[in-house]
Amino acid sequence: AVVSTQSTGVVIYFVFVSENLTPYFSKLSPSVARWCWMLLITPLYVCLSWIRSMKYIGVISFFAELSILGGIGLCALIGVLQMSRDIVPGLAFNVNIAPPWKTLPLMFGMAAFAFEGAGVVIPTECSMKKPHLFNKVLVSV
Repeated sequence: AVVSTQSTGVVIYFVFVSENLTPYFSKLSPSVARWCWMLLITPLYVCLSWIRSMKYIGVISFFAELSILGGIGLCALIGVLQMSRDIVPGLAFNVNIAPPWKTLPLMFGMAAFAFEGAGVVIPTECSMKKPHLFNKVLVSV
């Protein structure tokens, strides 16, 4: 069961990354398909999987957490602006509230992958030199 859920999470993540890379790089190379992006990022992820100590990716992880916080803040700002456009006349902020049906499987995949984080917490705590400090680390992140 663990192998199948982890494999599913990896496949979903590859699809998610390729879906997000395609629009950004389509102007540079419009003929590159989504599956090509998946093949191009595979060596990067294989190399990252060989890192055995979290101390080597701590700084990168910190900036990733800042990016996540920025994304959450941006989503909150867009939500507030979307709700207040009826209150403030002339405020036009066009957000697609109901995405097309073809993106529904990707949404479920991303939601399933988000829940995979729970499976990372316990092994991280067990692999720490001082596991009694894990609660402080978890709360600070």
